[in-house]
Amino acid sequence: MYIFRIFRSRRLIAAAVAATAAISGLATVEAAPASAACAAASSQYIAGDLVGQDHHDINAQVSFDVKDRYGNTIGLDGCRTSGYTKTIWMNMNLGPAGAVHTSRTQYAWRIDRLPANAVSSWIEVWTRTNTPKPCPTCDGPVNTSVYGFVNRRAVPLNRMYLLKAPLHCGIGGGTSGSIQGRLIDGAGRPVKFDRIYAWSEATPDGSVSMQGWGTGVQSTTGYYKIDNLASGQRYVVWATYHGVTQKRGHIMVAPCGQVPLAFRG
Repeated sequence: MYIFRIFRSRRLIAAAVAATAAISGLATVEAAPASAACAAASSQYIAGDLVGQDHHDINAQVSFDVKDRYGNTIGLDGCRTSGYTKTIWMNMNLGPAGAVHTSRTQYAWRIDRLPANAVSSWIEVWTRTNTPKPCPTCDGPVNTSVYGFVNRRAVPLNRMYLLKAPLHCGIGGGTSGSIQGRLIDGAGRPVKFDRIYAWSEATPDGSVSMQGWGTGVQSTTGYYKIDNLASGQRYVVWATYHGVTQKRGHIMVAPCGQVPLAFRG
């Protein structure tokens, strides 16, 4: 179910980029008015820290998909929603290389007063850069030139989680790797696929601080690359062409490794 939610969530990114957000800092979320709520606000929370593998503060979009007991995504009012429950924008003034810590507010995140019917949350981190900004109060585009993405899958609430973005191989001791390869149709001709994603198969309990995921970039027809994936983990890759999705699992990404993986549409 998460995979299909991921596909849907990507369509929200363009709108999210243009959304007004608080500049970097510790974010606290208020619940919707009780009169509009499907569930009352509670003392439940989810919180933690976000840093790069080198412990720098980083520019990132942190999006939360809070779930009820039935696996539905719910808003802060406890009602079902088709988008993210909440997105926090961190350090929108920073470039892709981040910066050395200046205060805890630069790397701590928190959502309080989650609805009473919330039981878990998915977390997705999209690393970004500060230029070009589509508006003065917006963040810049997604950028993985220095730091890769990190996520969590259905982790319990009322806990603190360390989210650590993998550092690109060759930069300051970074060890991330990539999955890449050819994309061809049934006749062997190079094509572009609809979408390609990779998710770490690491334990979803939150204990792996650098649990990676990524999206395939197809700058050239017939070739894709999912770059800056946390190494030392196995991944599952979903590639969709003309509405048909192929799945490949248990793909090990070694430190600074470049794993070949081709798909035929």
